[in-house]
Amino acid sequence: MANTTDSPKPRASRAPLLINIALVVAAIGIFLAWRHARDPRRLWAKRVDETHQRYIDTALRRCFGSTDSAEIRRVADAVRGGTLPRPFNECHRGPMAELLVAPNSFIESIQNPPLEVYRLRERERSSLMRLTASARLLEQDVSRSAGNPPAERREPMASKLEELAVAVQQERSAFDDLVRAARDAATLF
Repeated sequence: MANTTDSPKPRASRAPLLINIALVVAAIGIFLAWRHARDPRRLWAKRVDETHQRYIDTALRRCFGSTDSAEIRRVADAVRGGTLPRPFNECHRGPMAELLVAPNSFIESIQNPPLEVYRLRERERSSLMRLTASARLLEQDVSRSAGNPPAERREPMASKLEELAVAVQQERSAFDDLVRAARDAATLF
């Protein structure tokens, strides 16, 4: 005969179950974050960005004080006015040579890009060649004047600075598109 005095079993606590579910979800989230950070496209974009800063941005800062094309245009206006602002007045020495070499040094870092950004790499390469050509033309005027251009050489130098500003702006745009596309192509898994 069955015992009718048995009480119903107490209900098991759900706290351990909820803690285990939370731990599993957290572990999956940590794994996805780790995998996302280790994506080859994202790593390539980071390496290219760091190399661009080391070569191109550093050379522009040493010669013009900025990486912005508007600042280079400001230097062109100052040259037209008869003054050479710092650091451009000392650019005829080492910094100009560094500016000429920087695009070629940087090109090595954009080898073997992810397939998704191959066309953009070619656009960046073309813009680097234009930057080199503009810098070479400017270098000829700067080296002739040795930091102190005569009045008749100021306008040609200023126009070459304007051309360089356009080349810098195009290169920056192409580079930003390249890095953005590589980061966008990075997958979640």
